Amino acid sequence: MAYLEAWLAAAGITTGLVCRALTKGGRVRARLSADAVARLFKQMAQAAGLAPAMVQGIAGHSARVGAAQDMAVHGIDLAGIMQAGRWKTPQMAGRYIERITARRGATAQLAARQQRLATSGVSE
Repeated sequence: MAYLEAWLAAAGITTGLVCRALTKGGRVRARLSADAVARLFKQMAQAAGLAPAMVQGIAGHSARVGAAQDMAVHGIDLAGIMQAGRWKTPQMAGRYIERITARRGATAQLAARQQRLATSGVSE
């Protein structure tokens, strides 16, 4: 929190976005570009020691997808996920959470009620 408070004070941010771009002269801009977010994520992944192939696959959009998946894991419904991610159609948000929702879908529920192994798809 101390670092966040120091950033907000130094940047003069009292409302709005916390993460913002800086000009070469040190002036605070309105927002980070999508490219800047991707560069930051890749730098953090490299610093964390992730394999180069994993780092290459990271994009600014990764956080948005990850947030949708986290919400789905914690039982947030599709409408709530769409609102949080500002998706206009359920198809877009649904693509990011389809594997998670499939684990809770009707087939998975039936398998559990019939005491079948969810991973095998075959009755015991």
